[in-house]
Amino acid sequence: SSDCVEAQYHETVFKLMTTDGLTGVHNKRYFLETLERECEQSRRHASPLCVLMLDLDKFKSVNDTYGHLAGDAVLMEFARRAQAVTRSGD
Repeated sequence: SSDCVEAQYHETVFKLMTTDGLTGVHNKRYFLETLERECEQSRRHASPLCVLMLDLDKFKSVNDTYGHLAGDAVLMEFARRAQAVTRSGD
């Protein structure tokens, strides 16, 4: 039905707006919106909140030494491994 097509369209647009095209992981926009919502919920329910941030040490040197295609491969592999060890909602 047209409602189903419209819902799929909106879902596709939302995914394009909130995920990184290269890695398929959520982007900064999604992170900031989710963080705000989770902080509000944590305050409202007086429940703990945990945020994990990672940095890939010396990543710039990968791009500088091996080129951006190699850097992209490193990012995709990192994202794949991170997704493999985290829960789907995390």
